[in-house]
Amino acid sequence: MSRLLRNLKKEYIVTSLISIAVGVFFVIFSQTVTDLMWFIFAGALVLFGIVKIIEYFTTISGRDIFRYNLAAGLCMVFFGIFVFIALDLFKSFFPFILGLIILIAAFVKFQQSIELLRNGYGRWWIGLISSAVLAVLAVVILFNLGEAAGIPVILVGIGLIFNGISELWTVSRLNKILRKTGSDSETIIVERED
Repeated sequence: MSRLLRNLKKEYIVTSLISIAVGVFFVIFSQTVTDLMWFIFAGALVLFGIVKIIEYFTTISGRDIFRYNLAAGLCMVFFGIFVFIALDLFKSFFPFILGLIILIAAFVKFQQSIELLRNGYGRWWIGLISSAVLAVLAVVILFNLGEAAGIPVILVGIGLIFNGISELWTVSRLNKILRKTGSDSETIIVERED
C-alpha cells in the first residue's frame, strides 16, 4: 500500500479514536461539563492544532497533495481560541455545531457505503445503516436545542462514539478491498487520469 494511502488510513484512525474519546467524555460528563473542562478542551484543540501545523511544515513531500494537516491545524487553533474568548457563546451554539458535524458525517458515511457497493463489498449496507443512524441522531440534536442542557450533550456524545466506531469499520473494509485487489495509489491515480 502506498505512503499516501497509509497516511490517509492513519489520519482516519486517529480522527475516529478522538471522536470516540470525546463522545465518551460527553456521555460521562453531560451534566457536569464545567467551564474548566471547556477550557481544557479548548487547550487540547489548540495544542493538537499546533502539532498538525508543525507536522505539515516538517513533512516535506510533493506526493501528499491531499494532506489537510495545515488546514485542519489552523481550524483547530482558531476554534480553540474562539472557545477561550467566547465560552458562553460557544456553549450555546455547541449542540448545533456538533449536530451539523454529525449530519455531514452521515452524508460522508452514505457516500462511503455506495462506494463499498460499487466495489462489490457484500456488507455495504452496514455503512448505509450507520449513515441513517447518524442522520437521525443529528436531526434529534438539531431539533432538541431548547431542551435541558444535558440531553443534547449526551446525544452529541453518542453520535461521536457511533461515528468513530463506524469510521473504524469503514477504514477496515476499504483496507480489506485494497489488499484483495492489490491496488496501489499509482494504479488508482493512473486510472483516474484516463
